Amino acid sequence: MPTQQNPNAGTTRQSGAGSRLTILFVEDQVLVRFSSADLLRGEGHEVIEAANGSEALSLIDAGLEFDLLVSDIRMPGAIDGLELIRLATERHPGLPMLLVSSEPSRANASRTPFLQKPYSDDALLKAVQGAFNRNER
Repeated sequence: MPTQQNPNAGTTRQSGAGSRLTILFVEDQVLVRFSSADLLRGEGHEVIEAANGSEALSLIDAGLEFDLLVSDIRMPGAIDGLELIRLATERHPGLPMLLVSSEPSRANASRTPFLQKPYSDDALLKAVQGAFNRNER
């Protein structure tokens, strides 16, 4: 069965430093996911949370509209963050993405922007805006 394409994924709501984004945030560590999502919401972003790669891919294939994908690399299940990035890129070329992990060597296989865990609130906010702005060029 062919996957459903979402022509609106990857489209921006606003541009520039004050962008209000819809972010798909994929993280298996509950406390990290909740605190990061709350921080991003506090900055005015809409955040859709997923606990693993399979859940995130289901949301993408269901037609979820979002501006940025943020994913941990190491997650349980068949779809880790690197595979999720690959699959999301197939469905939505040019979609801004950001990988996070405590293992920077795993991110070297990807050309996707990377943020090392543990990260500060400020580092996450800067990395999110940087990953989004990188694709606007």
